[in-house]
Amino acid sequence: MRKLSSVIWLTLLISGMARAQGNTDACHVYWVDVKAAQQAFDNLGKNATQQAQARALSSVMKVLGEFTAKVGEEELTTRSFPFPESKQVITASVFYTDESMPAPSVMLAIAISDKAQESALSAPNNAVAEVNYDENTKAVRVRKYVETQGRFFLVGLQCNRKAGSAPK
Repeated sequence: MRKLSSVIWLTLLISGMARAQGNTDACHVYWVDVKAAQQAFDNLGKNATQQAQARALSSVMKVLGEFTAKVGEEELTTRSFPFPESKQVITASVFYTDESMPAPSVMLAIAISDKAQESALSAPNNAVAEVNYDENTKAVRVRKYVETQGRFFLVGLQCNRKAGSAPK
């Protein structure tokens, strides 16, 4: 499972880069069918390269939507996306701040529920990540494993820092 997570991370890094404009970061919400990813990984064999693993897993990963988040504005950016093959909704939130940690930071949150939430940061049963945000930050991700209709999925939110978008 650890190797599978590493390959999923590599796949997201390679295939998930989104374009952004202005003082914004590019974010995307994705899901991976865990069983299909495990089967794709198992079918490759032990000697498969990381690139081959990434290609196989990208076939079972789906980007549900992309959006931009304002950097350094202390403004909450929240987007909601339908969870494929279910009646649930994925709510993703991004918030940049300079007050909660010793240096500027970014908080990402994701929640899956029956309806869209105002903010995934305060939603029940969410996943939240907060990191210092500076010129060395390349990408920030939060993810959550979810079971729906008897199947397991990895649901995530990733924001990639646009060059020059880090607070000074």
